[in-house]
Amino acid sequence: MSQTKQAEVNSQVMFDVIVVGSGITGGWAAKEFCEKGFKTLVIERGRHLDHPSPEYNDMKAPWQLENFGIASETLQEQGRYTQLLAKKKVLKSDSIQFFADDKEYPYSYPSEKPFMWTRGYQLGGRSLTWGRQVLRWGKKILKLMQKMVMVLLGR
Repeated sequence: MSQTKQAEVNSQVMFDVIVVGSGITGGWAAKEFCEKGFKTLVIERGRHLDHPSPEYNDMKAPWQLENFGIASETLQEQGRYTQLLAKKKVLKSDSIQFFADDKEYPYSYPSEKPFMWTRGYQLGGRSLTWGRQVLRWGKKILKLMQKMVMVLLGR
């Protein structure tokens, strides 16, 4: 089928739910909607990365990385990754390629309400920056969070 014909067919498809982003939250939301029978579309802005890929350096020791894994100071001098630098204090060369550079992809916010938005533009979102770890919360924490939600909802 030609690309034009495929575009015509695709433009006529209706979805119940459109999920933006394939990170942990988007991926889980899409799974839940699909299991409930909703016709679901997931759109992802970022690029596809193969696993494993030469871009993944998280299993290397610091001495195996250029400059022991610390990103070049020229990035700071060029005004790149300013939000990430403000948040993390040190840029690491083993994972910086998984974050959006706010100089290249700027965003705005009201000056009286500063907002630090850390973004990753790749399939899987920022979950690729967690060092392959997701900690499980225990029952006490989950119950406390449930109580907090109920208070916030006024129930």
